[in-house]
Amino acid sequence: MLRQDAYQKFRDCILSGDLKPGQFVTQKELCDLFGVPLGPAREAIQRLEYETLLKVYPKRGIQICDVSPRLIRNAFQFRCIIEKEGVRAYVNTASRDAIVALRDRTVALLEQADAEGVTAAITQSHYVLNSDFHNALVDSLDNDLLLTAYHINEARIRLIRLGNRETGDQIIPAQREHLRILQACVERDAVQATQLLEQHIMAAQRRALDGC
Repeated sequence: MLRQDAYQKFRDCILSGDLKPGQFVTQKELCDLFGVPLGPAREAIQRLEYETLLKVYPKRGIQICDVSPRLIRNAFQFRCIIEKEGVRAYVNTASRDAIVALRDRTVALLEQADAEGVTAAITQSHYVLNSDFHNALVDSLDNDLLLTAYHINEARIRLIRLGNRETGDQIIPAQREHLRILQACVERDAVQATQLLEQHIMAAQRRALDGC
């Protein structure tokens, strides 16, 4: 319980931006900050290093993962490989009702943004819908090993996005890209859906590299 608690606290602090990418801290500072005993803290640190969210340097300290072009390319390449398999499975196995429901939510968000502009509420709705869209693709693989690896990589994507917050100019095109992918899924066109998804992920990678 203490190990999981320490891991969750450290991880949340990294992904919220309270611990900045590239920042150096010590084990003692982390223990003092969160009131975590040294043993569970060490195990949490090892787990987070495995997930590449931090790096331990003997006698120097612990560095929060710095966002580099290499990290961006690796994270988005991994995402593209998994999600391309996911969208093919989604086209073949998801019910029409499920696909249409996700498509209709996307249409509703775009219509609301067109009427009101990109408000804080719409931005938050975008994050929820974006997560639901991508998770639906990966969930279609029905593979626990891939799902675990995917969610570890999603933490890296979140870290990358800390310094590259999406604006209205990015949110609307991203949701329009989702809409085209979902329409291809409704039509059971796996080739088109896969091509559109790859273009979508590569566009997100370019935006991240531009903000690096």
